[in-house]
Amino acid sequence: MTFDDVHDVLGGEPVEFGTAGELAALLARMPADTPVVVAHAIRIGPALPGSDDEERAAAAVLAFRLPQLVRIDGRLEQRLVPAVQLGAFYAAEGRAVPAATAAAWPNERAVEAVLAGGDDAMFAAFGELLRFVAGSLSRQGLEP
Repeated sequence: MTFDDVHDVLGGEPVEFGTAGELAALLARMPADTPVVVAHAIRIGPALPGSDDEERAAAAVLAFRLPQLVRIDGRLEQRLVPAVQLGAFYAAEGRAVPAATAAAWPNERAVEAVLAGGDDAMFAAFGELLRFVAGSLSRQGLEP
């Protein structure tokens, strides 16, 4: 199985589903040995926060490459294998889930920035997380 086998079914954009039947029909079109994982974070399009758009929750699947240990010539090596990811998204009402998204909450963005290894993004995410926590504390009357 190649990434193209999965990508050919789903394309490059998240594919929304609203029922178990719709999800089953999507997954039935995949090679039977395709790994399926659930995203660790709710995702949101970058244009939605701060906009006047009404927000809706959506479920979608997308093709991606999953790092897995596979046996190559008797040794375990980490390789990217084609997979399907089930995810939850916040999207603008009346619009599709965008292809480019970020984790919806600051703590999840900070974790993703650490895993991505980019110092600038990591420090920006932790700064955002600290501002979020400080704002939460002050709204609850817990500021020093």
